[in-house]
Amino acid sequence: MTIQFFISGKWKGYFVDNRYSAGGPANNKWYMDINMAFENNHQFTATGSDEVGDFNFEDGKITDGKVTFRKAYNSHNVYYEGEIKGTKLEGQWWLEDAPSIKGDWAMWPATSADI
Repeated sequence: MTIQFFISGKWKGYFVDNRYSAGGPANNKWYMDINMAFENNHQFTATGSDEVGDFNFEDGKITDGKVTFRKAYNSHNVYYEGEIKGTKLEGQWWLEDAPSIKGDWAMWPATSADI
């Protein structure tokens, strides 16, 4: 099995919300700006912002190609699970207080074109 190394720093990403909202139609992509910090190649934290607000990634773990973390806003938490796909992380999210509200997500290291 190849060990994947991730770079701390600026990342980009999105999550898809399947609900209709005042900010856009159902299945709208909400983009994220993320400052990732990989403590070792199995744990990470982050700060960032998206159209919902500022957030922190907490309890970030990468184990056997699987990724889990909690995205903490001031008002609520969102849980993320996924996997490594090349240089991307992608998977499913759901709301802590309403697990039936969920969608897809993806994140990747920002390139100079993204910044």
